[in-house]
Amino acid sequence: MRQTNNKKEVKKIIILGAILLTIGLGIGYAILSEQLKLNGSVNYNSMNWEIGFATVSDGNGSVVANTAVSEDKKTITINCNVGTSTKSETCIAKVQIANNSTFAVELESAPEITFNQSYIESVTAKWSDTSSNIGASDTVNASTAKEALITITTKKLDENTLPTEEINAPVNVTMNWIEKK
Repeated sequence: MRQTNNKKEVKKIIILGAILLTIGLGIGYAILSEQLKLNGSVNYNSMNWEIGFATVSDGNGSVVANTAVSEDKKTITINCNVGTSTKSETCIAKVQIANNSTFAVELESAPEITFNQSYIESVTAKWSDTSSNIGASDTVNASTAKEALITITTKKLDENTLPTEEINAPVNVTMNWIEKK
């Protein structure tokens, strides 16, 4: 009888050990599987970063907008002619901003606009599809382009401040893009 009880106890211990081993293996497998899922990697070499000013054309203001895009495509220069007239005039440039990246980008801050305040009254940068001002956090999705309108208004000059001949008044617009989070 004692031997039977010992056999039953040994059997119980073996069964309990097998159950604990099975549970331990199941938990270990679950933890290992979860770690494998969390330890995935991204191949950043295959990601493409290319955002900036692409094409530029005159936007039919009262004065032709002559434009140039910087080599890094971050800055555009628009030359607005100031003539020998006292009236205020406008230059409008249509600017394509192309995002050839494989991810969406956003503006880090509002566009930086610099100009000669002797001849230029104001400069606005708006999206042509919404007519809203271009500002920080504006987004351009992957593999798309958006059109911006840069409008320059020259000052109404009096006879004392008029140039003696037509001059170019350059306006520089710079946009800094970052990856959209």
